[in-house]
Amino acid sequence: MSFEAFIDLLPITILALTLWRVRWVLKPSSASLSAGMSTDRTRPLRGVMALMVITHHIAQRTAAGILIRPYTDMGYLPVAAFFFLSGYGLLTRWRADPDYRRDFLKRRFTALIGSLLPVMGIYTALHLLCGPSESLPAACMAIINEANAWFLVELAVFYLAFALLMRLCERPWIVIGMTAVCCAVYTAACVALSLGDWWYKSSPAFVLGMVWALCGEGKRRVPARFDWILTVLCWAFCVLIHCNIWTVGWFMPMKAYIPSALSACLFVLGTALMTGKVHIDNPALRCLGGISYEIYIVQGLFLSMLRGRIVYITSDFVYSVLVITGTLLVSAGLHRLVGLALERISVKNTLR
Repeated sequence: MSFEAFIDLLPITILALTLWRVRWVLKPSSASLSAGMSTDRTRPLRGVMALMVITHHIAQRTAAGILIRPYTDMGYLPVAAFFFLSGYGLLTRWRADPDYRRDFLKRRFTALIGSLLPVMGIYTALHLLCGPSESLPAACMAIINEANAWFLVELAVFYLAFALLMRLCERPWIVIGMTAVCCAVYTAACVALSLGDWWYKSSPAFVLGMVWALCGEGKRRVPARFDWILTVLCWAFCVLIHCNIWTVGWFMPMKAYIPSALSACLFVLGTALMTGKVHIDNPALRCLGGISYEIYIVQGLFLSMLRGRIVYITSDFVYSVLVITGTLLVSAGLHRLVGLALERISVKNTLR
């Protein structure tokens, strides 16, 4: 067996961490669909999704391994889970506290920008030093893609829309409907600007998370004993569509977008149903879930630096180990420093 084959330890590690200390949760049939969606319960899930995103980007930049290969084109699924949890959290907090709308943008954008600015400064410096000579718009787009900042652009659009809608209307279903319209407009704008489909194919999950928050609080209409059946069906159809995206999309407008968005929605629905039956109680994943935002914006630094003009790690396995190690260490430090800074200015970090 080649040394490079050890890169397959990445997906094995993700599976092992997910299953370690997992607990089956027995709920009465009257339990709500949102029973497993608390911040404490979903934080380890965020850790799983963060590892899946890193593994996806590593798989795109390497050739070794077998088990890691499916991760090459499945990054939109864990991203959809992040959007789902964000949409769910926003609507849940707003319904629980109508005053949540006050200083909403200040809290959210302060938390976003606090970690983003120093990291984007490093991305910009590296691109200027090591990147190709190109026009300013092309350089800006390259930096955004390297930093995965498209995710933050999309998140900022949803935050702005939600902040406006909260002030204009107090009926949740109308807010959700108008958010769906904003999602459609955002998607159309991305298509018109010829942006990659990763800019928008996970975005419907944000609206779906809001729907889940509204529908999942009441008494269940489907007995809890059917949750596993529904979970398996959601994931099975997700895999089926994902593996045949271009075959299905060939006959549809926007080609792969519709099957990709449908696959993402099925993935998050299956995951949401699973949270009511399974409690991931791994302390390592809980820790990673707490720094998932920093992981997302920092990983590109190591992905680019370790295979750039100055340094180029030829071994796929060594490259993957260094990317993950560097990303986790810097993300943890950045999280701590930004947290201390936000405490000094009395702003609560609402991204956790």
